[in-house]
Amino acid sequence: MSNAEYIARAQEALTEIAEKCQDALDLESKIEMIDYEGFILYSGDLQSYHDLIVTFLRNMMHVDVSIVISEGFLCDFTECEVKFFLGKKRVLALMIHLLQDIVLFRNELRIRDYMDMFSEIFKKEMAESMKKKTRNDVKNLNTQINIATSRGDKIDALTLRKSLKEKDLDVWTQSKKEAGMNADRISVEIGKLSKEQIISRILAGAPTDPELVSRVKTLLKQVIYLRHLDNLCNHQAKVEAGDPEEIIAQGFDSHLGWIQVLEEAHGLL
Repeated sequence: MSNAEYIARAQEALTEIAEKCQDALDLESKIEMIDYEGFILYSGDLQSYHDLIVTFLRNMMHVDVSIVISEGFLCDFTECEVKFFLGKKRVLALMIHLLQDIVLFRNELRIRDYMDMFSEIFKKEMAESMKKKTRNDVKNLNTQINIATSRGDKIDALTLRKSLKEKDLDVWTQSKKEAGMNADRISVEIGKLSKEQIISRILAGAPTDPELVSRVKTLLKQVIYLRHLDNLCNHQAKVEAGDPEEIIAQGFDSHLGWIQVLEEAHGLL
């Protein structure tokens, strides 16, 4: 197939991702984990996105990243409604986040920093879910108390249950706050890691089985490609917006730093 045909197929997958990520899904509540501090972070939604990303890459990676935009690739700057644990993401950034942070760093390499961060985020989501449930319980008890009062019935038992539920609500509120702070702290710490520390973590988590090593190297190549593409799209957007050249260069070099780290790690596996 020609470059244009590969790009067209990849563009179809990208469009599907952009449309899919507008659905405000509560992904976190669908995560299937026996132990959220364990090795696998999985959900049907996550798998669906992963499949689309692989389809995108299997086509797009036939074309050298340096020429994809000139060959007709359309950068997508859609803001996704699905937050995937770390806030709204543009389509390409979302794809990088899923493929790098969740699939590669957490599930495959089991890098402790990422496992700890996602565990705290999952605790936060569970606490938020319990907050909603408990708040609804308190609301229902208030309704029951009002009905009982209007009938002249005793409300001691209902009042006690409401008091206990309100205490539970305070507990879940505090749990959510603490887990959120912990997740933010770990995220900041990850951002401060040096090139050598990141590479060390990747190599430490790498498997020894040749087939699994090949899988990790493929994932690294895919993430590297996505990062190159996202960098080119960001560069194009800043140029079109008329940003100063020094600002454009700084942003490009910043993203290039991560790419170089991943490329070096790939070469060492």
